[in-house]
Amino acid sequence: GAKSQASALFTQQKEGSFSKDQISFKTHALNEDTAAVFADFNNDGRLDLVVGSAGYEFNSGEAIQLRAYLQNQDQKFIFTPELLSSFEIEASKIIAADIDNDGLVDLSISSSATAMNFGSATSHLLLKNTGFSFEPFPKQFTYEIDKISSITDHTWIDLDSNNTLDFVGVGLFEAPRVLLNDGKTLKSCENCIPTNMTGLWNTLYIADVNLDGQSDILLGNWGANSILKASKEEPITLYINDFDDNGKTDALMTYFFENKETLFSQKDEIIKQIPLLNKNRLSYNAFAKSDLKDLLGNGLQNAVQKQVHTLYSGVLRQGEGLKFEWVPFDKMGQIGPIFAIEKWSNDELFLGGNHTEINTLMARQDAIRGLFYNTKSNSISQRPLYRGALRSAKRTIINDKPYLLLGINNKALKTISVLE
Repeated sequence: GAKSQASALFTQQKEGSFSKDQISFKTHALNEDTAAVFADFNNDGRLDLVVGSAGYEFNSGEAIQLRAYLQNQDQKFIFTPELLSSFEIEASKIIAADIDNDGLVDLSISSSATAMNFGSATSHLLLKNTGFSFEPFPKQFTYEIDKISSITDHTWIDLDSNNTLDFVGVGLFEAPRVLLNDGKTLKSCENCIPTNMTGLWNTLYIADVNLDGQSDILLGNWGANSILKASKEEPITLYINDFDDNGKTDALMTYFFENKETLFSQKDEIIKQIPLLNKNRLSYNAFAKSDLKDLLGNGLQNAVQKQVHTLYSGVLRQGEGLKFEWVPFDKMGQIGPIFAIEKWSNDELFLGGNHTEINTLMARQDAIRGLFYNTKSNSISQRPLYRGALRSAKRTIINDKPYLLLGINNKALKTISVLE
């Protein structure tokens, strides 16, 4: 649930209906829950639940503590604070996987942004299951993950066939990452991913798209249906610095308009954040004529810079030697931001997304109604299945029939029957 709105757990009954579980989330209604995973964490044969939270108001404290709910013999989920509540993270995704191959389910928790400090490096958690508790993996194991500033989505899969799970992740102002697990550490696969792949990545999905026996990576990006464009020659750039020396970090984004690097935000928005920039530029005309160096001075040169080189969604197709080839979706696949990818049938994958609560200069990104990627023809079509900003899509079985559950922002969960 959102802030001050408690989350809820619905369990499927034998006849296919769903009933609201009596698990109490009300005591944590302040938490804006953003990620959750079911797995057997205490090895008793019953599924347990771990929940993570995030938001832009809190960067420490109970509101972003991990929460564990262990299932007892009566099939009740009991909040067990001693298991995980000492760990604080603004969670974007939680994955349960046996990362160290010891037979116990470990936890991988990523973060995509830091509250009140967008663009700055975030922290991620890899937690080893000892059988009785969770503890961080050694720094030598997590070194490469710790270097990634933003992770919006990730998964673990054995890509190099050495019987250990490897890391695949994407993020904002990041390139897709593949980290190979040799049992002792995670090593960056430097030649796996093509160059110039930094994007505003929202989601990933693993599938053997061309049925060659190798795992491919489908990626959801911002799309090409907005004022924003990006390439190696004309990238989107995020400048991060304390431009007005007030002790607070500022983040300013630029893009190229008519071959000129231009601030994305308008004057009124920028001077609210950095009033100093209004000095000697009181008119909109004077502000518009100033280039970045005039506006930001040495602050621009000293700023941390992060760039986006592509906004296209598409597929990384795996070839020989773990080298992936980038194949963007066709024009239909670029009509909006993609936030969720899920199996629809043997030949099709469902893609959903949109973004509606954004800067007015950008305009609502709401063209997607339900995209379907045909793996045989490598083409995308649209079918009107929903409206709104979709954030999740999960395939499930209800009464022995496949359904797709769609999570749409500010709307009830939508159930779609899958016609195979």
